Amino acid sequence: MASGGNDNNVYIYDIRKSERHLDNYRHDAAVKALDWIIPNVLISGGGTIDRKINYWKDSEGIIKTIDTGSQVCGLIASINSDEVVSCQGFSLNQIIIWDIHGNRSLTVHGHQSRVLYSALSPGGRFVATGAGDQMLHIWNFFESSK
Repeated sequence: MASGGNDNNVYIYDIRKSERHLDNYRHDAAVKALDWIIPNVLISGGGTIDRKINYWKDSEGIIKTIDTGSQVCGLIASINSDEVVSCQGFSLNQIIIWDIHGNRSLTVHGHQSRVLYSALSPGGRFVATGAGDQMLHIWNFFESSK
């Protein structure tokens, strides 16, 4: 299990042992988003000053960092492909799809303010986003699972 917060830290817990692990898992601003890509790779997104997505591996620490150019408010790892959706806040207010290598494959400007909420549909095909502009959008970003 993982958590992050206003102390800029990402904590990983071994819930079988009730232990918390911290090995320099830090951002330069509040941790705004977390998701697991695979069981031992975690992605985390930092706030306005940080603007980064970090990829963490249990045994290695940070294995990749992407500077997104704006606050990361949400992260979703696709269950059907090797892609990650980031929901961006101040100042770009975008939704970005990143490939497994950290390259942008799609940038969407669909909201007028920070994209604060996101959820993946059960089949993994649709992503719902909500923002401070009081709009909800449903995006068909991914193929459905077979």
